[in-house]
Amino acid sequence: MKKITLLLALLITSIGFSQAPTTAPDAPSARDAANVVSIFTQTTDANTKVYADIAANLNPNWGETSGRVEFPAIAGDLAIKIPSFNYQGIDFDNNRQNLVGFEKAHIDIWTNNATVGFSLIWAGGEQAVSIAAKPGEWQSLEIDLSQWPNADLSTIRQLKFDGGNGTTDEIYIDNLFFSKPPADPLKDATLSDLKVEGVTISGFSAATTSYTYEVQIGTTTAPSITDATTTNSGASAVINQATSVPGDATVVVTASNGTDTKTYTVSIVATLPNASPTPSTYGTHLALQDNITDTGTFTNFWNADDFFGATPTFPDLDATSAVNNVAKINLAIGWGGGITSGGITTTDVSDYDTVHIDYFIPSSEAAGSLGHQFYLDLISRTGGANSEAFYGFGTTVSSAGNASEVVDEVIVFDSWQSIDIPLATFAGKGFDVTTFFQFKIGASSDLRTKLGYFDNIYFYKASTLNTESNELLGFSMFPNPATDRLNISAKETIQNADIFNVLGKKVMSVDVNDTKTSINISNLSSGIYLVKYNVGNTTGTAKFIKQ
Repeated sequence: MKKITLLLALLITSIGFSQAPTTAPDAPSARDAANVVSIFTQTTDANTKVYADIAANLNPNWGETSGRVEFPAIAGDLAIKIPSFNYQGIDFDNNRQNLVGFEKAHIDIWTNNATVGFSLIWAGGEQAVSIAAKPGEWQSLEIDLSQWPNADLSTIRQLKFDGGNGTTDEIYIDNLFFSKPPADPLKDATLSDLKVEGVTISGFSAATTSYTYEVQIGTTTAPSITDATTTNSGASAVINQATSVPGDATVVVTASNGTDTKTYTVSIVATLPNASPTPSTYGTHLALQDNITDTGTFTNFWNADDFFGATPTFPDLDATSAVNNVAKINLAIGWGGGITSGGITTTDVSDYDTVHIDYFIPSSEAAGSLGHQFYLDLISRTGGANSEAFYGFGTTVSSAGNASEVVDEVIVFDSWQSIDIPLATFAGKGFDVTTFFQFKIGASSDLRTKLGYFDNIYFYKASTLNTESNELLGFSMFPNPATDRLNISAKETIQNADIFNVLGKKVMSVDVNDTKTSINISNLSSGIYLVKYNVGNTTGTAKFIKQ
C-alpha cells in the first residue's frame, strides 16, 4: 500500500511539474525608464510596469531544436514561451547595447525541471551564469552583472538560454531587462535626447557618448545637431557643430553642480551610396521584397515572412523623391528569409529565366583577413531537404573552396552594380526552380566582406522586357546584325554599357560618358547578345546579333 501511495505521489508531482504556469510573475518594482534597457516586458496587465522594449529578434533561428517561440497571455500578462527547449537566442546585433554603469539583469523564469544557462554575448565573446531549477514556479531574479566578469558591457549584442544540466519540455520568460541605480541629479551630465536634422540619432542612449552619422557619398555640407536635451533640467548643454564632411560635432553637458561634465560626439561620415539604379519594366516578374524593390514598376511580390540572420536597416537613399529603400546588410552574419505563414511554403519560379540584384560595396569598409567576398544564395526545398545554390562575388574569379566561397564574378566597389544572372546558372548549382524556398545574402565567414547595400532583387523573364525605356531614352544601335563594330546612341549621356552573352555572363564593359560611341565587338563569338546601358538613373537593355 505504501508503494502504491508513493507511486501516486510521484505521478501527481510529475504531472504538476509538466503543467504550464497559470499565474503571472509578480510585477517588478518600478524604475525610471531612463535607467532600464528592456528586452521583453510586454504585458496586457495595466497594473504591471511596462518599459519600451529595444528592437530585438526573439527568434533568430540559430539552428536550435526548440520550436518557434510563442507569446501566450498568462493571467493577462504576456510571456515568452520556448517549447521543446534546448537553447534559444535573442539577437540585437544591429542594435548593440552599452550597459556600462548598469548593475542588474532582471529575469522572471518558469521551468518544469531545467537548470538554465543564461549567457550574455558581446563583440568578441560570451559567458553564461547558471539559473538553478525551481520546478513548477516562477523565479524572480536580480542577477548582478558582476556574475559575468569577462563581459564587455559596452558591446552587448545577443542573449542565449541553454538547457544546462537539465531537460524540460518548455520554459517561460518574462520581464527581461537590465537596470542601473538612479543618478544623483546634481551630478547628472547626461542627455535624454540627441537629434540630428530633427530626428533622434539611431541607437541613442544616455550612456552612449559616441555616434556615427552617415551621409551620402559626395556630401560636403555637414548636417546639424538640432536638439540636445539634458536629462536633468538644471544641467546645460553646448553644441559645437561639425564644419566639414567628414567631421565631428560635439555636445558638452555640464551637470547642475557645475563640476561634472560629459561630452557626446557625433562623427559625420560620407559612406551612404547614391540612389540605386531604376530597373526596367518587365511583364513577367516576381520581386522578392516590396520594401527593397519599391520603384513602383513592380506589382508581383513574393515577400518572405520568416527571416534569419542580422536584420538589415533600410535607409532611403533618395529622400527628395519617391521612396528608394535599400537593404544595408551586415554580411558577416548575413540575412535571408522564406515564407512559413500557414506552414512551409515553396514557390515555382520556372516561369522566369533571370535573377536581378543591385549591389553597392564600399571600399572604405575593410574586408576581413580572408579578403572581399559575398554571395547570393537561392535555396530550394524538395522532400523535406534544402538545397543551396550560391552565386559568388569576389576579387578573383575562382571555383576553389566551399560552395559558398566560389567566385563567379569580380566585385566592383564604390558604385551601384546591376547584375543579371540566368536562372539556369543557379539550376546548374543544384537549385530546383519549381521549389524556391528561401534566399540569403551573406559572406562565407565573418572574415570576409563586412557590409553591403542591396536593392531591386527580383526574378524576371527577359523576353518580357518593356521597350518603353529604349523609346523614352531615344536609345538606338546599328548595324544589327553587326560584324566588327556596334554603334550605340541616346538622347542623353550614356554612362556605361555592358554586353552579356545568352548565358548571362558579362563579356564586355565599356565606359561611354557620351551620347554615342562605337564598340569594337570583333572578338566576340557569333551569337545573340544583350546590351545593358545606364542613362542617368535609368537602366535599359537591347539585343543584337553578332555575325
